[in-house]
This record gives sequence, C-alpha cells and structure tokens, in this order.
Amino acid sequence: GRVLGVEALARFGGPMPPDRWFLAARRDGRGAELELVAVRSALAHQSALPDDAFLAVNLSPVALADDAVLAELRRCELERLVIEVTEQE
Repeated sequence: GRVLGVEALARFGGPMPPDRWFLAARRDGRGAELELVAVRSALAHQSALPDDAFLAVNLSPVALADDAVLAELRRCELERLVIEVTEQE
C-alpha cells in the first residue's frame, strides 16, 4: 500500500523509441552525454520521493566510467539510488 521506489525512464516523444535515441547518441560518440542529461533529469526529482523510497536509473558501463556522470552521482542521495546497468553494451 505504499511506494517503495520508482524507475526513471527516458521519453523523447515522437515515433522513435528511447533505445534508438541512445543508440544514435552512442554511434555519434555522445552516448554518455545523453545519459548524463537523462540521469540529471531523474535525480532532479529524487527529493520529491518519499524519504524511504528509492530511485532506479539505467546507465551503460561507458556512462558509469564517465567523469561527469560520476560527479553527478556523487551529488545525489546514493543510499536511495539503484543503478541498473543497461544490457546494450
């Protein structure tokens, strides 16, 4: 009867599904940059969740090794964050 956690999902609008956007960004060498924008957007809403609820985000191994992504993660409430490693890589 209560929210335990939520998963942040990317939605871009239009007919192209999110995985295609991330694939296109990776092909252009901007995959980690797009993932950073997505994770920043998700983390901006973390404080609106109940105090005991977690936030799950999806990140690729490449993004998890990116300094800007890591810096963003260090600024959030890590004890309430679940990172799902994407299977695309």
